[in-house]
Amino acid sequence: MIAHKYTTDANLLLEKRKIQEWKQVFNDWFARCESKIPAKYREGIKENGDELFKELEQYGH
Repeated sequence: MIAHKYTTDANLLLEKRKIQEWKQVFNDWFARCESKIPAKYREGIKENGDELFKELEQYGH
């Protein structure tokens, strides 16, 4: 939401390399904890994470 409102700031402050690093950390966490997450929430958490990183990847330099 903040990145949508302040796109110029988001582009200047976010680095694509950092966004990829965050995405990798999330995916590593999800792989480790997937079996501990209740099944009814598991897919939703993964989808929300993927959507968030897809949006973030539009920003950065």
